[in-house]
Amino acid sequence: MPANENNIHTMYYTMLTSGTSHVVTADMQRRIYEYAVSVCDTALLTKLVEYSGLVKEIDNLLAKRTELDVLVAWACRKDRSTAELEKRLLNEKRVSALLPLASSTGLEQRVYTTIGRISSIQLCQALASNPSLDDDLRKSKLVEFAKHIPRGGYTQHGVTLKKMIETGTTAETQASFYEAIALSSNVAPYLMACLDSKTLPASAVDVILSKTERIYGTSKDKLESQTSKFFQTLAAYPLSLAQQQILLKSIEVIAGHVGKSWHGRVYQDILEKLQNHDSDYETEFASFVSCCDPKESFAILESLEYTLKSLGASSSQSSSIRHDQTARLVRAVAQHAYLPWAVVLKYVSAMGSSEIDLVRSRLERNEDTEGLLDLLDAVNSPDMLLRTLKKEDTVVRAYVSRRAKKDLGNPAWLSLSAPMLNDPVLAYTSLAYPQLLRCMSRSQSLRVLVESEMTKSLTSEDAWNVFYVLAKDFSGTLPRLLEASVKLV
Repeated sequence: MPANENNIHTMYYTMLTSGTSHVVTADMQRRIYEYAVSVCDTALLTKLVEYSGLVKEIDNLLAKRTELDVLVAWACRKDRSTAELEKRLLNEKRVSALLPLASSTGLEQRVYTTIGRISSIQLCQALASNPSLDDDLRKSKLVEFAKHIPRGGYTQHGVTLKKMIETGTTAETQASFYEAIALSSNVAPYLMACLDSKTLPASAVDVILSKTERIYGTSKDKLESQTSKFFQTLAAYPLSLAQQQILLKSIEVIAGHVGKSWHGRVYQDILEKLQNHDSDYETEFASFVSCCDPKESFAILESLEYTLKSLGASSSQSSSIRHDQTARLVRAVAQHAYLPWAVVLKYVSAMGSSEIDLVRSRLERNEDTEGLLDLLDAVNSPDMLLRTLKKEDTVVRAYVSRRAKKDLGNPAWLSLSAPMLNDPVLAYTSLAYPQLLRCMSRSQSLRVLVESEMTKSLTSEDAWNVFYVLAKDFSGTLPRLLEASVKLV
């Protein structure tokens, strides 16, 4: 600014800052305004707006200025009425003139509220990113921004949304913002896919999960990529068991819209992530089951079964790929420490030795004898599994007892087990006659016991003759065979 103009600026500026000791007349205010406009002196215009004795005529002229400092000063005068504020801002057609104001910090809330009434995604974004807004107003702008995001722009705008939320906010406030977006926006799940598990607040997880079954659209390609990423994000979060069930069930619903191959692939990835979390799932699951229908508590089981069927029926994949996918899923089931036993048991027959060993070790650590008995009935090579048990004798006796209560015979593989070979009484009373013969070939003490019992029971020639006839096709235990031989004499 030239020296003479600087002198004029100083003169006028001094007049406006002299307080109540000097009253600037209306005519002088007009001259100050005209001079400042002619030389583009924004600082002098701003000082004029702030002058306490500003006359209405000059105030109206200043209201039309678009310089940010002038507009901010005009809007923030203490005597500025709400009606005047609304008339000026709501009638402004140029969004570019209001954007700087919407982005300015430290203004009165009513200024932000007034700008917020203008329909513009740019103003909405500016306000939502402004930490000076009170939480309720900012939250409403964040929700509005999320609702305006077009399909296909979720990744780009999701990152933007994350930055907007995190600008000048505490973790508690961020959580309330995420929850509000999840409650109010159908695209919230897609936006959440742009976040990492550490960013996603716990308070929003249940809300987001409740919407997962509705996040499908018209474009299958976009749906596959966006939905997959969303589910991956949620899977990385330390979900409770109940939340896991909602998540996995939702995947099954989405699969109906994008295809079974997607369903199997994403499901496997998620299950593998879920099993890495440290949480008291056992307690949570017990609580969950106690307050709902037991059938509902096993939603995971239904989803798992559907997944394997889907993989097996997929004609677009080679048999080797389907086998690999099935193997990954089965391995994930075996490694997951907190899935209900009923779920794990469904897949034991598809497990290899390493997976079975994982399950066996977990059951032994938990001293779950009933689980070990179930495992013996489910595996393809129970005799091999039996030899790996730490308490083989205890398990065999419990196994024999359980089958006796159900009036079931014992399987052939049990006849050569160590407990049977080492305990002639157990073998004699529990093994079927054909199996007992196998065991006798390995156990001298059993041979001695059998000879003694036969001699003691078959005391007549007729009893021996009946025994010979019955023994040819008898499938029960030797004590029953001897008893029948005596009774039929």
